[in-house]
Amino acid sequence: MSIIVYGQHELDKAIRAGISRITLCAGIFNMPKCANIVFDRIGPVKVFVSCTKEEADNVGMVFHNIYPEYKPGGTRKETRVPMRGSMSGSGSGGSSGAGLGYGIDLI
Repeated sequence: MSIIVYGQHELDKAIRAGISRITLCAGIFNMPKCANIVFDRIGPVKVFVSCTKEEADNVGMVFHNIYPEYKPGGTRKETRVPMRGSMSGSGSGGSSGAGLGYGIDLI
């Protein structure tokens, strides 16, 4: 199954759900070491992975057109980056525009 995620919270949910192909949509993402997932992107993304490149390769993390920074043993910092086109003023930090085509999309 493949999914598009629009923020850190949705990425975390997709990883926990065992999604095997995740497309990151324009933003900054902190990623734990996770097995057998292919990552793509839409728009500019910045990715920080909490392991070495070798560890990521060994567990099957594959990045297409994404050039992550590897930070083994690093702590995850919560990122709240406003995204272009955001329709939310609630400050919830989640995806915005429920019912407007934003949020988690299964493809």
